Order: sequence, then C-alpha cells, then structure tokens
Amino acid sequence: MSQAHVVMAVAGPIDHDARVLKTAASVLAAGYRVTVVWTAGAVSQVVEGDLSGVRTIGVPVEHDPAAAPAARLAEETRRPVRGPCLGYRDGDQRRARAAALAAAGGGGLAARLAHRV
Repeated sequence: MSQAHVVMAVAGPIDHDARVLKTAASVLAAGYRVTVVWTAGAVSQVVEGDLSGVRTIGVPVEHDPAAAPAARLAEETRRPVRGPCLGYRDGDQRRARAAALAAAGGGGLAARLAHRV
C-alpha cells in the first residue's frame, strides 16, 4: 500500500511563511508524504524543490488579491455599516435606566448609578 499524500496549496511564496513550514513539517512527521504548491509571481517557469523532505512546487502565477473574483464579490456584497449597538446607550438612556432601577428598589449599585450618570 502506498503512503498517504497531503498536498497544500499556498497563495504566495513559502520561504518565510512559518505557518506553512511548521504545518508541512508536522504532517511529514505524522508519516504522510507532503507537497506544497505555491504561487511564484517572480519566476517564469515551474520551480521544484525540497525543504527537509517536503516537496515544493512553485507555479508562475501573478497573485493579485484585489483582482481575485472572491475579493471582488466580497467587496460588492459587503453589508452596510450598522448604526450604534443597542447595548451601548447614550447618556440620556443610561440616566433613565439607572433612575428606573433606583425607583424599583434596586438600592446599592442602582442608587449610585442614578447619581453618577
């Protein structure tokens, strides 16, 4: 039976990406064959290599996240910014709530809040 094989795809160079390198090393240590395919915009042909037993393949693809369809779609469908959150009341609302708590016999903290706000 052949050894299980994990292929990782990475958008961008991997030489300084510690997350990718550590993940590949961990998967290799677990007994899998590992290949990392990464985009290499600075080269004009496929670049193959080996990093401590991990096969690497650099593919010449110009990576422009702003031009990616997913990035454009996310920008087009972005929700409008909502107004203030109801959990954060303005000063008048805080004073009214504190006064209502004090009037309801909240005592202690409610009474101090009514005078403080």
